[in-house]
Amino acid sequence: MAGRRVLVVGDVMLDRYLWGDVHRTSPEAPVPVVRLASETTRLGGAANVAANLAALRVAPLLIGVVGRDEPAAELRRHCEALGSGESRLVADPTRPTTLKTRVLALNQQLLRLDHELEAPIGESVARAVKRHVEACLREVALVVISDYGKGALTPAVVRRLIGGARRRGLAVVVDPHGPDYTRYRGASVIKPNKPEAEAASGVRIDSLPAMARAAQRLAAAAACPAVVISRGGDGVSVFERGKRPVHLAAQARAVYDVTGAGDSFVAAMSAALAAGATLRESAELGNLAGSAVVGKLGAASVEPRELMEALRPGSPGQKLRSPRQLRGEIEALRAARKRIVFTNGCFDLIHLGHIKFLEAARRLGDVLIVALNTDRSVRRIKGPPRPVLDEEARLGLLASLDCVDYLVLFDEDTPEPLLRQLRPDVLVKGKARGRGTVVGREIVERQGGRVELIPQLGDVETETLIARIAREAAGGRRKRSSAR
Repeated sequence: MAGRRVLVVGDVMLDRYLWGDVHRTSPEAPVPVVRLASETTRLGGAANVAANLAALRVAPLLIGVVGRDEPAAELRRHCEALGSGESRLVADPTRPTTLKTRVLALNQQLLRLDHELEAPIGESVARAVKRHVEACLREVALVVISDYGKGALTPAVVRRLIGGARRRGLAVVVDPHGPDYTRYRGASVIKPNKPEAEAASGVRIDSLPAMARAAQRLAAAAACPAVVISRGGDGVSVFERGKRPVHLAAQARAVYDVTGAGDSFVAAMSAALAAGATLRESAELGNLAGSAVVGKLGAASVEPRELMEALRPGSPGQKLRSPRQLRGEIEALRAARKRIVFTNGCFDLIHLGHIKFLEAARRLGDVLIVALNTDRSVRRIKGPPRPVLDEEARLGLLASLDCVDYLVLFDEDTPEPLLRQLRPDVLVKGKARGRGTVVGREIVERQGGRVELIPQLGDVETETLIARIAREAAGGRRKRSSAR
């Protein structure tokens, strides 16, 4: 997938999250009083599809319509921060940028406020969108239409987009909206969810044969060779002309928030198609991505390592995060008044001392993040033959411990860059040393956190174990040589 270019055209949005806590109900009405603690914003709608593509190392080209307001400026800043691809957002002074504000407390969403205009864009704005479409079609491997019904995708824009893509031999993946699928005629793949498929086909989907009938009607309406229907917790079904239907089960995950799961599905499926995968293979990756993102809060994204880990049962993928992903999840945890504990190390040849240390660290807060040195950084710091266990084995062992909530890899000699990004409440180190020698102490304390020193539990150290193993191995060789 890496380096492929995918065009995303559709309704871009800004998602705003207001985090707080509730201690009482209002005397004015039977509603909770939320005391706000923080505010964050993320990309939503078609922009979230682009963000998911960027997380998969795909270069998205994003086309959409925004207003001339502060949400538009914030949305542009997020697009610039994606680190790959580019956005071509058309400013329309007659309409607001679509803004969805969610109020969260008690570890759940209490309220959503939508600030938007669903009327179709005017002709002059549509012409600007079509100009961007024509320019971008020459540069991409695949097209995604992300339709949320907010007015950016007028019939003329969709016709120009699908017609231009077909002339260049490009596949078009549609995340549809509304009951009229004839507006997507000529697309390659239509991906509704089950309620959307029922509404557009007029078929009540209460069985797999009924779902097949619905897919057939949708394919006929859109003159489309393939329909992929996502079924929430029941998985996904793939209907492809001339082939037997394929029904894929959902991956078992804890469902925390379904926001953006469809965007993650479409992004992963489209990225795989752009890289030459079959539709079934692409739908399987989309299914994995959607299953992963429902375990996160808000419109989140999925990265390549998560997909690779999800393909290997028993892997540490559910706990492993990139620094960027971890920042977003920590925002939610901190807003819920959770105390974040951080420690780091090589954790080579994990032994009882490591386990007792991590259990003690976890008792200092609500969430324990363990930052693990990559193999390359261990070799640089410790020298050969370290590490004895590679990072995959060390990740797997740490992930199996109940006291470890999150894992993150780092390649630097020190965890200071991570500490600046994650801002933990407690930094834990494991040997009896002066606070002044703890790497990152100034960073954590300057941000309002504290350092805790946990004495070595037991007298076993990794270096001692390695030396003992080496001595015993050498002794064994000498005995075998004497016997000969």
